[in-house]
Amino acid sequence: MFADARGFTRFAEGRSPQEVSETLNRLFRGCTDILFRYDAIVDKLMGDAVMAIFGAPIIRPDHAQQAIDAAIAIQENAASAFPADWEGACLRVGINTGAAFVGRVGSDDVKDYTAVGDTVNVAQRLQSEAEPGEVLVSASAYDQVRERFPGAQSRVLALKGRTEPVVAYSLTGTLPR
Repeated sequence: MFADARGFTRFAEGRSPQEVSETLNRLFRGCTDILFRYDAIVDKLMGDAVMAIFGAPIIRPDHAQQAIDAAIAIQENAASAFPADWEGACLRVGINTGAAFVGRVGSDDVKDYTAVGDTVNVAQRLQSEAEPGEVLVSASAYDQVRERFPGAQSRVLALKGRTEPVVAYSLTGTLPR
């Protein structure tokens, strides 16, 4: 899963580094608390984005459901992290499931525990394609939760760097209340 704050560059422009860091800390505190509740590994905090891994190192058959439930909770919680004057503030979330290498990657001197592979790349690209406030999931993730979100709208996306289109489902408007 990748989640990214919409409009962060514009928000940060002209603000003090202190105010920007305080806002990010509120956002990340809420995100990480929720992600841990859903058994995610918080892989990276990058600028105004978070990358999380579900279903590793312990494989869980319900990892897609865990990721989607976490994404919904993050979306609902995010509004309280954004200052009132951050116009249009919200998150864009992308989720994909599938095989990935999960482990230590890097050089002899510096290694990170992370996930790599096409599955990860597609999740990040889905996040980039998501509309403001949207949870956009791959067909492989949606197939695991289809009964819970029967009204999800599909769209075919030409993702940057990929030769084949990707079918994705928007959970926006279908989220249970």
